[in-house]
Amino acid sequence: MTKFELFSDHLEITSTGTLPISMSKEDFFSGVSYPKNKELMRVFRDVEVVEALGSGMSRVMQVYDRSNFIFLDNFLRVSISYDWIEQESTTTESTTESTTESILSAIRNNPSITQRELAEIVGITTDGVYYVMKQLREQGVIRRIGGRANGTWEIIQQNPEID
Repeated sequence: MTKFELFSDHLEITSTGTLPISMSKEDFFSGVSYPKNKELMRVFRDVEVVEALGSGMSRVMQVYDRSNFIFLDNFLRVSISYDWIEQESTTTESTTESTTESILSAIRNNPSITQRELAEIVGITTDGVYYVMKQLREQGVIRRIGGRANGTWEIIQQNPEID
C-alpha cells in the first residue's frame, strides 16, 4: 500500500515495505536494482514503459539528496518539493532538444558512431540514446545504412521537431 500526502510546499509518498535484506542504503542510493516482481519488470522493459532497470535512482539523486528519503522499520517515505516539479517541467523540453542536438552533432562528426559511444558523449544511458534515436528514426530524421557491426547513420532531415 502506498500513501500520498499533499502539503502546501511538498508531496510525501509513504510506501509499505523496506529494502531487501541483502541491499544496503548505499546500494539503494547508487541505483542497484532489485525488482520484487522480475517478470513484471521484464514486461515493462519489453514494452518500453521503463527505460532501464536501476537507472532511476541515479537521476533522482542528481536533484535530491539522501535527506529526502526516510527509512522506517516497515516503510519508506520520500518527500518531493513542488518547486522542483515546476522547474523540471519548464526545463524538460530544452533538455530533450539539447540531447537530440548533441546526438545529431555526434552523428555528423562520426556517422559510424555506436549508441554506446553516443551515451558516453551525451551523458545519458544507452537506453536513453536508443529511445531518442528511435524517435528520430520514426520522425524520418535519421536512418541506419547497413548492419550493426559495419553500418553508418545518415541524417535525412536537418531540423527535427522534438516531441
